[in-house]
Amino acid sequence: GADNITLDGGGHVIDAPSAGAVIFCGNHTGVTIKNVSASGSAAGGQGVYVIGSSSVTISDVDVSGAGSGVGVRVESPAANIVLERVLATQRGTGIYFLNGSPGEGSQQGNVVSECDCSGSQYGVYTNYVYGGNYHSFTLSNNTVSNCGQWGMYIGSIYDSQVAGGTVSGSANGIYVGGLGVHIHETDASGTGDGVGVDIDGGSGNVVDQVVAHKRSIGISFNGDQQGNSATGCDCSGSQVGIDYLYGNQQGDIVSGCNCSNCETGIQSGGYGVSVSSAMTANNMSNCTGWGMFLEGFHDTDIGGDNLLTGCANGIFAFVSGSGMHIHDVDVSGNGAGIGIQLQYGSNIVVDGVAARQRDTGIYVFLASQGDRISGCDCSASNYGIYLNGPQQGNTVSGCNCSGCQVGVVAGNQQSLTVSNNDVRNCAQWGLELADHDDGVEVTGDNRFAGCTNGILVAYASAIGIHGADVSGTGSGTGVWVQYTASNILLDGVRAQQRATGIYFVNYGGTEQQGNVVSRCDCSGSGYGIASAGSGTCRS
Repeated sequence: GADNITLDGGGHVIDAPSAGAVIFCGNHTGVTIKNVSASGSAAGGQGVYVIGSSSVTISDVDVSGAGSGVGVRVESPAANIVLERVLATQRGTGIYFLNGSPGEGSQQGNVVSECDCSGSQYGVYTNYVYGGNYHSFTLSNNTVSNCGQWGMYIGSIYDSQVAGGTVSGSANGIYVGGLGVHIHETDASGTGDGVGVDIDGGSGNVVDQVVAHKRSIGISFNGDQQGNSATGCDCSGSQVGIDYLYGNQQGDIVSGCNCSNCETGIQSGGYGVSVSSAMTANNMSNCTGWGMFLEGFHDTDIGGDNLLTGCANGIFAFVSGSGMHIHDVDVSGNGAGIGIQLQYGSNIVVDGVAARQRDTGIYVFLASQGDRISGCDCSASNYGIYLNGPQQGNTVSGCNCSGCQVGVVAGNQQSLTVSNNDVRNCAQWGLELADHDDGVEVTGDNRFAGCTNGILVAYASAIGIHGADVSGTGSGTGVWVQYTASNILLDGVRAQQRATGIYFVNYGGTEQQGNVVSRCDCSGSGYGIASAGSGTCRS
């Protein structure tokens, strides 16, 4: 062979059934191979084999097989190898890039465009077993459908792009292990199984305008990585829309993606920590499990009008904490499920959230501290906001929990502040403070008027209720202090038009002591202030 030559087959077929490779190009530059069928290689062989060459163009070549072998093999060192309109269907691997031996170096500037590798086990494959890298590749407008393993498996690849085309129907769509890879406007959809796009480690990878619906996982961020993003992608109808799986991850962005009608819209597998992530303007509506299931997230912003309405449950933040901010999202339901659940977290801010018509609007469960819930709408839920400790230093302020069965429940709380909430017209209680609460302050303009009963205090101490309106329309109790309760201060409470304005009830040998009622208004009630029971009240 020679450099700078053209092999134009004129549409003819080269049949070499015993050959390891039908066409071989070794250590040449400027070679063009076109208009030829080279599919008739030996079982397990190659249609076209290029090694140690540069500036080679392979166009309009048919290297299809019968389920085995390789259509086109490009082996290092190699550069600026261009494959155009190559037909490499029904192969073990359609197009194969290989660093064949240790020390052979990298490949760069290669192009695969408008090729068809459908029905192969692997459509396009970069093999990095010997440590060489692949730089500045362009894979554009290729058809790699219905592959048995992966449509594209491109590892150790850098500063490259996958544009357009389809890997739909393949067992798995696109695997990327590298840095600075841009995948855009590609169809990686499935039929319910496999992964659409798997970003395995690396940084600066971008997935945008990709369709990856009806997958086991639409898009996976896997392993230690930073600065990767998914924008404008459609992962709807998958088991998991977008998954953070394993590893420590930092600075990732998920924005404008459609993860609706999944089992879980966006989730993390919980085997690492994700920090400084942002999730904005995504659609996770009508998911059958959770809209978002996030474990180990810190300094993460979830806002920008994310839509999670109609999900069985909205957002679950588990072992997450400092700097997580959930804001301006809609996690409303149709009477069931949880809007937001925080569990084993700390210093999480939830504000401006709509969590209406839920079994529980916002649920803070087990150990947490310093969580702030403000300006949220949990109206018409069974429980508006439910704090179930042990917890310390939490705040609930400016929230709407009106029209619930129970507006706010706080159990096993220390140093809790409840201020300026609208908890009117609840069917059972406006506020329940029970089960080892200590150091709770109910302050500001809290409104519990129109509830069947206003505030229940039981098994609690050092509770201050200031200026709350617990008035009714002639029935129920304004403030009910029950069982063991000590150092309860009721100051400036309005408990008008109740069957009993303020009621101390003590049964079964329990004791109340140090309670104070000051400047309260129980006018128009059947009993203004009353006590009952077989227990003891002191001081």
